[in-house]
Amino acid sequence: MLPTTFRTMEDLVAEMLQWYWYRTGVEPAAEEGDILRTLLEAVGYEMERLTAEFDRAIEQAVPEGVFAAFGFSRLPARPARLTLRFSRATPAPEDILIPEGTRAQTPTGIGFRTTQDALIPAGGTQVDVPAEAEVPGAAGNVPAGAVSEVKDALPGVEAVTNTTPGTGGQDEETLDAQQARFARYIASLAKGTLMALEAAALSARTPQGLSPTAVLAVDRVRDPSIPLGEVRVYVDADPNPTPELLGAVGLALEDVRPAGVVVSVLSVTKVPVNVRLRLEGASPSQIPSATQSVYTLFSAMRVGEDVVRERLVAAVAAAVPEAYAVRVLSPASDVVIGPYERATLGTLQVEVA
Repeated sequence: MLPTTFRTMEDLVAEMLQWYWYRTGVEPAAEEGDILRTLLEAVGYEMERLTAEFDRAIEQAVPEGVFAAFGFSRLPARPARLTLRFSRATPAPEDILIPEGTRAQTPTGIGFRTTQDALIPAGGTQVDVPAEAEVPGAAGNVPAGAVSEVKDALPGVEAVTNTTPGTGGQDEETLDAQQARFARYIASLAKGTLMALEAAALSARTPQGLSPTAVLAVDRVRDPSIPLGEVRVYVDADPNPTPELLGAVGLALEDVRPAGVVVSVLSVTKVPVNVRLRLEGASPSQIPSATQSVYTLFSAMRVGEDVVRERLVAAVAAAVPEAYAVRVLSPASDVVIGPYERATLGTLQVEVA
């Protein structure tokens, strides 16, 4: 553990008073409010603050220095991506251009920007365009249908929505997550261990940039049903692991696979959970906030984590404090998720009463 420099104001003032007495031979007043003591307290307060900040800076600098020595930089935030559908009720009399960079947003202000030009052709009523979140981060992982407002003027366009959910949005890696990833990296250097397999699998990338969001390596010790000499690596990705990603994981595992051990790469099974909520005391304008809170909760679900009704209530109540009660009509009870499964949001219905 690193030595600390932090000193409390009380300790610092006591030492300064003792030093004053030693150097001058005059015993300082001990009562609160004395002029000398007040001046020394001002100095002591500032020194207390500076020593606390110094210790925090050292605590952060040491791991950052270790990471830098290994070229192990923190993962930056990534924007979510989805498909926007621009539409009109009647056939277009002429081509309508949707320029690259056209912006749309959810009612709560989460904005997206198209990444290429597109046209609603003459005689057509709609066009689908790829888009990404204006601000990188997990907040862009919105459900399908969440986007409903066009931010830029688009003559001839009457509506917008996202036909696919926002996926791939990721906040900047925290120090704790970076330390955990670094620990997995160090473990991978040993080769052949379950942690080495997991670290190698997490490093896999497809040519399109898709990578696993979570990996779980299991052997006979962890799961007695697995045959001796086999290790199963379960891969999760958003929205789902593709055959290309599973293949990339398999290639990444070849460098760390134990000799004589068969390594199987499998997809984590997604379990859709339909949710129906009733907000008592809330207004219809607060439904988007409740919807976003449920989607965020499911986006953070880990492999093997059960869906707990109380967590749903807590998440929605925090997002919609105006509601005096949040009723979970579906699911009727907690949903138990298997060890190699992950809960995902199925249908979502939010009503107010």
